[in-house]
Order: sequence, then structure tokens, then C-alpha cells
Amino acid sequence: MVKRLVFLTGLMFALVAGAFAQDRSAEIWSHVESRVAREIDQSFEDGDFPFVIDMIKVQFAYEPGNFDTLTNLGWMLENVERYDEAEDLYK
Repeated sequence: MVKRLVFLTGLMFALVAGAFAQDRSAEIWSHVESRVAREIDQSFEDGDFPFVIDMIKVQFAYEPGNFDTLTNLGWMLENVERYDEAEDLYK
């Protein structure tokens, strides 16, 4: 799980960093986001909720104004009874 998270996070940052130099960040982020979404869906089905939360945090770090990502993260935190974190997120 940790290796997968480190790999995906590293991949995201490496691709986005390289994309800024080539001005292709939107296209590259689209591919990274698709991969992250598939990983989140599979991990949710597998019951790996800590990994899902970590990956949604990665999404939220990249797009902090994304309401859907914010609510997904809050919902997942509530599902694992991390209510204080969810409440802090909504503030």
C-alpha cells in the first residue's frame, strides 16, 4: 500500500513538474487523475480505506478548491470515524 502511494504521488509530481516546462500540465494531470481515480475505486472496493483517504488527499492538494474532492475526503474520513479531521476539513 505504501509503495503504491509513494509511486503514484511521485508519478504525479514528476509528470506535473515536467509538464510545466512543456506547458502540457492540463493534459498530463488528466491522465494522472484518471489513474488515481481508478486506484481509488479499486481500493475502495477492496476496503483499503486508509489508501483511499491518502489518494483523495493527493487530489485535494493539487486542486484545493475542488468541492467534489473536498466532500469525498470528508465523507471518507467520516466513514472511518475520523470525525475531528472531517470537521476541520469543512472549516
